[in-house]
Amino acid sequence: MRSVSVVAMFLVAIITSACSSHLATVEPSPVLPDAGQQSIVNGEGTWVQVASMPTARLYLAVGVINGIVYAVGGWNFRNVLATVEAYNPLTNVWTEETPMPTPRQWLCVRTVNGILYAIGGADAGGFAVDNVEAYNPATNSWTEEAPLPEPRSSLACGVVNGKIYAVGGEGGRNGTQANEMYDPITNTWTEKAAMPTGRAFLGVGVVRNILYAVGGSWQDQNTERVVEAYDPKTDSWAEKNPLHYSDWGMGTGVINDKMYLVGGFTGPIMPERIHAQNEIYNPATDASGLKAPMPMSIAFLGAGVVNGVLYAVGGEDRENQNYNNINRVYAYTP
Repeated sequence: MRSVSVVAMFLVAIITSACSSHLATVEPSPVLPDAGQQSIVNGEGTWVQVASMPTARLYLAVGVINGIVYAVGGWNFRNVLATVEAYNPLTNVWTEETPMPTPRQWLCVRTVNGILYAIGGADAGGFAVDNVEAYNPATNSWTEEAPLPEPRSSLACGVVNGKIYAVGGEGGRNGTQANEMYDPITNTWTEKAAMPTGRAFLGVGVVRNILYAVGGSWQDQNTERVVEAYDPKTDSWAEKNPLHYSDWGMGTGVINDKMYLVGGFTGPIMPERIHAQNEIYNPATDASGLKAPMPMSIAFLGAGVVNGVLYAVGGEDRENQNYNNINRVYAYTP
């Protein structure tokens, strides 16, 4: 598979900072086990700490298949990982699954028809890759699929009508404005209308077949509050009202047709500030606001939704000015 170098200034900023990318059908909330959990009630909604992920990491991606949360890839401050671990909210237990063939960080994952697709990312050298690999939980195995048209990392993905749209990120001809559609049935990629505002480390959510690209950052371009909506039917983008709070490197999930953006950074790449904010964006009203914050400030985490509960998985914290990759998992019920 091909790889290209990530833009130098941006890579240096991110690596310097570090060393100092899940939607499911919304159903009634499950009954979470009591053992080993800490409940935090603050503002609107409730956070609960659930069983920790076995492997602490940041720059991971999270997907959901049949009510199971899968944590894929990432970085542990030593190595880029191929690790795949699965969390069952009903039993509050993690299990180790077959690793990805290609270790990656800064990737995105999405699920179509019970198959999880791991798309793009960066290798241990910080080079963007074009790998696409599909995980089948029924066989606990991976297969190689058609690669991205060009290598891309720190991108975000959403699923509309069985097609995966990979937007933003770094690398390739279109770079941060890229919008490419993957059809799992034909195993092909198609270039679509470019995202108006180029950015990386953004969040994506799909509500009523419209893809919303929110936040993200690119050097000092002040993109952290941008919201743009993509309609696959017309292959066109529309500008929306900005976020209440600037955000990038966050986890995202959709519950009851509303997007939740948890953790991440505020401000441009250098300097940036890690935060615990939990922002909601409502496409129906084109408005955003803040909900109950996370129990701790976390960035570069993954997030997935199961039965109306958002699970914030792993990431990086900066407790007492120390930079740590974490294995904590928090569950948020609106």
